[in-house]
Parts: sequence; structure tokens; C-alpha cells
Amino acid sequence: DSLKNNTFARYLQNNKDTQLLAYLILAKKCEALTAPADYWDTNQDDTTNTTATKAQLLAEARNAYKNTRSDFLKLRYAYQIQKLAPQNAAQTYNELIAPLLANKNADPLMLKSVVQYWALAYKAGQMITTNNAEALYLFAKCFLNDPEKRELYLFNFRIADQNAFDKALTLARTPDENATLWLMRGSRTKELDFESLTKLYESNPSSPFLNLLLSRELNQIERQLLSPIFITSDSTLINTTSQQQNAH
Repeated sequence: DSLKNNTFARYLQNNKDTQLLAYLILAKKCEALTAPADYWDTNQDDTTNTTATKAQLLAEARNAYKNTRSDFLKLRYAYQIQKLAPQNAAQTYNELIAPLLANKNADPLMLKSVVQYWALAYKAGQMITTNNAEALYLFAKCFLNDPEKRELYLFNFRIADQNAFDKALTLARTPDENATLWLMRGSRTKELDFESLTKLYESNPSSPFLNLLLSRELNQIERQLLSPIFITSDSTLINTTSQQQNAH
């Protein structure tokens, strides 16, 4: 009775979509093992049982990926495989997801799905220490195309050195991707960083990210200038500014 007005439940019932229902059941099983742990929970499964369950679910997901003809579900099964075995996330993406996205006859609904960027971020996360430049580029690509998880992508955007960032810039294929890399660099920098703001503007003067980074830099300037005043009660800067304004 609680689901009688639920349109999704009606869809499953009316269309007898057993493949979708099978995926949902497996996804919920995976969720119990891949969601962040509740460290206050005293009834968590032991490591042995968890490992065995993950192995079983991995086998089920791989088998389902192989047997379903739906690109929409294949993408999601591959993503679940990544979540269950994140140490192989890049390999899983290259073997199971990249061919789906490259297929000229791929399901348009699958190609629009943000799940592809969730999966791409798993690949980038595994590569962040082994191939920092490509990982930075992939996180920027995810940031650009999946607004919902931008905070997560930015958190994982860790630049190893200047050479890695310079190489990431060479991987950018569009002005928007280039601008996104500069936005993320500027957002991860704690000091004043006019270079990122300048380069973002040069990459794409009409980028919606320009005002965002500009606001951040203004906040950085205010903090740099005003913090000494608040800490030491030194009003020299304020008096100097007032004198200059009065002079003009």
C-alpha cells in the first residue's frame, strides 16, 4: 500500500523489467559494503565475511555485466565493480566502461548519465599518485560535467608538482576544460594566486567560473589585509587608505 502511488514501483510492475530490478537488488547489497562505515556500530560483519561477500558480489556484477544487453545497466554494473574493488578502478574503467562510451551506437541515455563521471573519478583517484597529471585532468573533467559532486572532485584534486599541472593543461581538449583546471588550482591554493585568475580568463573569458574565482581571490585579499588589523588592532592600513581617498 505504501508504494501504490510510487511511479517507479508502477513502472517495474507494469513493464516487468526484471533486469532493472535485479540491478537494484545487487546495488543495495553493494551499498552495505561500500558506503562509509558507522564506527559506532558494534554489529559490523567481520573482515572474513566481508571479503567473501565482496567476492561473491563481484562475481555477480561481472556476470550481469556480461549477460545484459542494456548499456544503461552495463555502465552501472561496472561502477559497482569499481566500488567493490577500488584498487582496480582504472583497469575496470578501461576494460568495461571506456568501450561503452566509445561505441558509436551506444544508448544515448547511457551517454548522458553522470554515472560515467562517478566511475571516471574512481579511476582518477587510483591514479593520483602514479599518474598525477592525467588524474588532475580527469578530476577537472568530472568537475566540469557533474556539478552535484564538485566538492568531492575538488577535495581530491591534489597537485604533485608544477610539472604535473603543466602536463595536465596539455591534456585539456577545450577552453572549458582548461579553465576548469585553473579554477581548481586557484581554489586549492591558500595564498594569493592571480596567475590562476588570469589564466582562467585567458582560457575562456566567458567562463561562469570566472566570477567564482574572482570572489575567492577578493576574499583572500581581504583576509590577508584585514587579519593583521583584527589581530594587532593596527589601523595604519585603514588610515592610509582613508588619506588616499580624501586626497583624490
